[in-house]
Amino acid sequence: MENTKIPKIANAVGLIDDDLISSADTVRKKRKTSPAKWAAVAACLALTITVGAFSLPMLFGEKTVDTGTRYKSVIITPAEKAIVWPWEYMTFAEKYTTLDFDGSEYHGRGRKLPENLVGEYLGGFVISGFDHYTGNIYTENVGVYAVGGVSPDLLVAVKADNDFYVCLNDGYLPPTRLGKLMEDSDIPGSVDFSHFGEITDKGGNCFLLNETDGFCRLLSDCGDAPLYNDSEWSISGRDGLAFTVSSETLGVYKKVMYITTDGYLMTNMFERGYVYFIGEDAADKIIGYAKSNSSKSSPEPYENTIAGKIVGITDEYILVDDSVLCKNPSDGITYKILLNDIRISRYVDRNLINIGDSVFVTYDGKPDSSGTISTATGLSEVIISDGDAYIPE
Repeated sequence: MENTKIPKIANAVGLIDDDLISSADTVRKKRKTSPAKWAAVAACLALTITVGAFSLPMLFGEKTVDTGTRYKSVIITPAEKAIVWPWEYMTFAEKYTTLDFDGSEYHGRGRKLPENLVGEYLGGFVISGFDHYTGNIYTENVGVYAVGGVSPDLLVAVKADNDFYVCLNDGYLPPTRLGKLMEDSDIPGSVDFSHFGEITDKGGNCFLLNETDGFCRLLSDCGDAPLYNDSEWSISGRDGLAFTVSSETLGVYKKVMYITTDGYLMTNMFERGYVYFIGEDAADKIIGYAKSNSSKSSPEPYENTIAGKIVGITDEYILVDDSVLCKNPSDGITYKILLNDIRISRYVDRNLINIGDSVFVTYDGKPDSSGTISTATGLSEVIISDGDAYIPE
């Protein structure tokens, strides 16, 4: 009999956010109801995806990992597959993805909401999830809360144990005016627009805004901009700026907002590509202000990452040596990856990794002075050859 507790390797199409794509020139629709085609490359980075939300920072197609002077040029070759875990080895956000709130269906964004951004209590509702192994649908009653100054018609937060998770209304339609969208989402107050990059046929430089107040005022002045409801709209062939969009309030991380020289504003922070026509004059003011009030910067990595060979496994941590990727192997560092997150520990619990395997690890924050990483968020097995890393098919 087949062991149903061994994690399945599944085709990732439909299991991964469509915004994670590998090139700024790639354009596709998320679904037929999308108002626009969009190429979801955040400012100064694009995302190569594979297992789950695994990604690699790139600068408009340039696949070199920003790993400092110790490393060779490392390229990650993606594979379209994902691990489907048994129910007991999933996080709450992975298990429960659909919220039935006030007659509408909301979907979890997979990100936690800081408690200081939680608003008023809206009542108790049902959240559900599907077990791919047994075919069972599980439900839980959860408390639902408003989020900061955001309209509950757009998104809410659910409370699970002591954590809050952002859920987006799947039926939310883009308002006919940009001002209404900004009012519903508390933009620009809720979003960090500090990083941006140039969009040109030949790529472009990356910048960091020195201050954002003036930029936000110019953006707010575009409230009367009408929705451009044309599914054939594309960023391809247009010049302008691409701003990285991150917001704890909205539960988004490094999505994108384009301002194009021909007068369009496009964003994918609400999953679908919303396009508004702000006009060439407004676009020129925003682009001019951003360029005049910023400094050049290096590409911003999507996630902090390390890669290397596993040289030790215990019940509490794994040891990963990155010397195989170093220009000089003697410069290698052995990192201690703590197993305090189920997204890492499940690989050890299910015997999916062994000493000698090559892995790619994503993490928040920084390692401590001893090379210990206590905030790892993801892991995938790779094949390392001649300085490049490949996801095994």
